[in-house]
Amino acid sequence: VAVTAVLLVLAAHGASHWQALMTLQLGEFSGVATAVSDAQSRRGAVTVAVRVAGERFRLTQHGTGRGALLAVRTGDRLVLDAERAALDARRLRFVAGRHIQGELRNVTVHAVLSAVAPWHRAANRVHEMIDHGLRTTHPHDAALARGLVLGDDSGQPMRMTEVFRASGLGHLLAVSGQNVALLLASLTPGLRRLSRWWRLAMALGIIAFFALVTRFEPSVVRAATMAAVVQVGFAVGRDALPLRALAITVMLVVIADPLATMQVGFLLSVAATAGLVVLAPQLSDGVREAVGKVVRHVVGIRVTRWMGEVATATLAAQLAVAPFSLWWFGSLPSVSLIANPLAVPVASIVMTTAVPLLAIARLHLLTTCAHLLTTVTSSSLPRGKSAKR
Repeated sequence: VAVTAVLLVLAAHGASHWQALMTLQLGEFSGVATAVSDAQSRRGAVTVAVRVAGERFRLTQHGTGRGALLAVRTGDRLVLDAERAALDARRLRFVAGRHIQGELRNVTVHAVLSAVAPWHRAANRVHEMIDHGLRTTHPHDAALARGLVLGDDSGQPMRMTEVFRASGLGHLLAVSGQNVALLLASLTPGLRRLSRWWRLAMALGIIAFFALVTRFEPSVVRAATMAAVVQVGFAVGRDALPLRALAITVMLVVIADPLATMQVGFLLSVAATAGLVVLAPQLSDGVREAVGKVVRHVVGIRVTRWMGEVATATLAAQLAVAPFSLWWFGSLPSVSLIANPLAVPVASIVMTTAVPLLAIARLHLLTTCAHLLTTVTSSSLPRGKSAKR
């Protein structure tokens, strides 16, 4: 009876969110809209989600009008004139997971102002730092790096996205639990020096800021919430079992945002994590050896135990997401069993080292050191001696 009551309450909660999604003000609007996403440029058009009077709309500009939107980031303010219009049922279902309620038409953008909220400004500075560090990189390589580090796919060419998805590596272009795990692992030595509650506060703060920087992508919301559950359990002396932590995570996310169940990224993330937690331990050593033999036969390299475990984890995740992939994308890339053990280690190195290296590039530390060394060397020589020689 209690379970039935809880399910009914959750169903009513979800229905109220859906009803609120379809209730919006239409007609002309003149004023300030706040960006709730970064601008994305695809096929000659720039799209950004904005909040107008508490409601979310999709704004798309073509031609010369798109220039004003190219540099818009989350939290920026747009002074504009527009007409608010509703979406049809099919398009509404497609964007409902991101709480988009309608679209803006006949838009005239008069000015773009920087974000006011300090947390948005801080997150945007991280994006600017990474963009500055990648300024001399080939555009395609820079787009790939932003995808690996930030989950930003706005600058990725369609061909790149298609190739990654066809090879089963599409998850690398979207920030996921792997990024959160690597972030916490790299900071663990420092966190261990803190007391229990300070460690918990620091860990939760880092997780929250990372989710903010990555724009609360569905897979990040799942991973960040699950990491927070594990950290809280560790702090209170009750280690959460992986499956229990996943169940608590799904419950918390769905209670906070019932429309999360309409996001493909969230469902795939939950399914893949369930596969890693439930299926991976059940796979026998024989299956692991067979996967290793396939990789060795096709690629022609010796497979280490670690690579075999990565392949096994890939198989478990693929089995779990297979129904969803076949339903939404119509395909299931079997080559991922070979591609992931080879690509994941390289991607992990990029994810771990990219931000500090790009921060160094942003600060021009190497250039400053070179100038300092040149100054010290030249000043140590007797004045005019080198010229006489």
